[in-house]
Amino acid sequence: PCLGVTSAEVHKSYSVGPPYLIHAKDVVSLAQTWSKFTPPTYDQYPLLYAEMFAYSMAVAHLQLPHTLVKEDVYTGCMVNW
Repeated sequence: PCLGVTSAEVHKSYSVGPPYLIHAKDVVSLAQTWSKFTPPTYDQYPLLYAEMFAYSMAVAHLQLPHTLVKEDVYTGCMVNW
């Protein structure tokens, strides 16, 4: 299913990082798929965000679209000071 996602769908629902909230019924399948996708992703892209790309592919593969919050929410070290 991951390969069938359109570019528009990727940008709308799957170009994300790990969730702040997740439904309990999705945790096991997501963890299994994400951990399965991470090593080959790192093999192809051995840089810092390989696991994040693997996450995006895992949620697309499982057809778990995300709702992106586009508001001015600043957390952690990823803040544009």
